Amino acid sequence: WNETLSSYEAISVMDVDAIEASGNLNCVGAELAVSQLLSSVARRNICPNFVITRGVFTCQHEPPSSQWGYKENAAPRGTSYDGRGSQLGFIPEPGLCANYQYIRMELCQHGDMEEFIRKLPDATLSPNVCRNLLFQMAFSLHVASDRFG
Repeated sequence: WNETLSSYEAISVMDVDAIEASGNLNCVGAELAVSQLLSSVARRNICPNFVITRGVFTCQHEPPSSQWGYKENAAPRGTSYDGRGSQLGFIPEPGLCANYQYIRMELCQHGDMEEFIRKLPDATLSPNVCRNLLFQMAFSLHVASDRFG
C-alpha cells in the first residue's frame, strides 16, 4: 500500500546475475527502458492501457520466498492485503548477496492477463471481452507508435 498515492502497488523482482548469465541483460535493459517510456504515456493520461512504473532500485538481497512467493506458491501470504502494514521481519543471512532489481509499479485491478483469464468461468473470453481487449491493445500500439515510433 502506498500511503502517498492511496493505492496498491506491485513489485517485480529480477535476478540480474541470472539474466546476465543467460545472455539476456541487454534485452531486459531495453525492455525496462521501453516500459519507462510507455509508463510516461499512462502518467500523462494519453493512454491508460500501460502500467505506470513508480520506481526502480537494486538490492543485494533476494526477497524471502516465505513472504513474496515463488513458482510453486505464488502467494504464501494470500492474494489480498489487509492494509495493516505489518512488518515482514526478514533479516538477510550474512554473506548471501547477489544483484536483484526491484521495480515498483501500479497494481492492475484484475492482475495480469493470465490471472484475469484464469478467473473467468471455463477460462474462456466472451466475444465482447475479446473485442474490448483487442481494441485496448491496438490503441496502445497506435499510441506507442505515434509517440515513440
